Amino acid sequence: MKLNEALQCLVILGCHRSGTSMLAGILEASGGKLPSGLMRPALTNRNGFNESWLVVDINESILKSCDIPWDYPEPTPRCIEKDSFAERFVPAVQTSLSEAFGSEDSLTGPMILKDPRMCRTFPIWEKTMTRIGLSPTVVIPVRNPFDVIRSLEIRDGMQPSHACFVWIWHIVEAVLWSNHLLPRFVLFEGLLEDPALCLKNALGFEIPSKAYEVVRPDLNHGSSSFDRYPQNVEPFRTAIELYRKVSILHEPDAELLDEVRRLREFAIEQSRYKERRYRRREKRLISDLSALKKETSEKVRANITSFESCSSLPTISQRDIKSSDKIRRMQNSFSWKVTAPLRFLRRMLIDPVLKVLK
Repeated sequence: MKLNEALQCLVILGCHRSGTSMLAGILEASGGKLPSGLMRPALTNRNGFNESWLVVDINESILKSCDIPWDYPEPTPRCIEKDSFAERFVPAVQTSLSEAFGSEDSLTGPMILKDPRMCRTFPIWEKTMTRIGLSPTVVIPVRNPFDVIRSLEIRDGMQPSHACFVWIWHIVEAVLWSNHLLPRFVLFEGLLEDPALCLKNALGFEIPSKAYEVVRPDLNHGSSSFDRYPQNVEPFRTAIELYRKVSILHEPDAELLDEVRRLREFAIEQSRYKERRYRRREKRLISDLSALKKETSEKVRANITSFESCSSLPTISQRDIKSSDKIRRMQNSFSWKVTAPLRFLRRMLIDPVLKVLK
């Protein structure tokens, strides 16, 4: 079966550095249609990202409205699941799809949508696709989390634990948001070793010979990162256990769904607890600042009152000014200047004698 005979829209939901670009390239070589406005290749992805700025910009806007960055190390806030929140972005997503792929008549194969951020924002994209009559087929590429962590550590300078949480929540939410669409897992290592067998098991079609040109066997690092991080310490333990469960499945089963739901609910509850704790701490700080402000204001008012009550200060000041003026007038008088030699002689001759006599 050919790719364009069976599918309408292929959505790749995978974490960063998990082979999403390579998978999109294989699907394009097999007859799929990439969007317009593709991002340029970079040193970290020389063959290109195979994702469009039109898609990335929409996802960035959605994440910004959720008040999170692309590498947020916690679950996406619950607002992403609310219809009222999704409705704000459905028109923009619909416009983005139209600009990226043109009219339906111009398509020569199924659309290929790929952006790792969609693991977080997929509920909005699915809502839009349903509204315009598209039937998405979801593919979830999965790579050993330790290799992803190492790659993010090198590319973005990310802390290993942070990168581990990024991998966990991308996989958890990709599974949760798409489980009713029967998503298919594609293992990164399997895609490198035998892409034909891997995609035949996942999507039921055979890839043409030119698709092999996209595959990069040099990306298979084997177990090079497996011993780099502690497997018995969180969050690495959760990540490797989740990977082992996914790696033996072609699609999510009930046990995996229960596990990812439990992980997300637990993390959200922990986030709420931290938020409540921070709010209590914030209230205490505000209360302490208010008390300090009140105390300082009272001291300032007391000092001002004390200063204003000192009525003798103006009198002393005026007396000093009058004395200074009197001395200045005396020193400028004719008699003072005439008697200056006599005062000099007194200082030189008489004053020393008087000091001795004393």
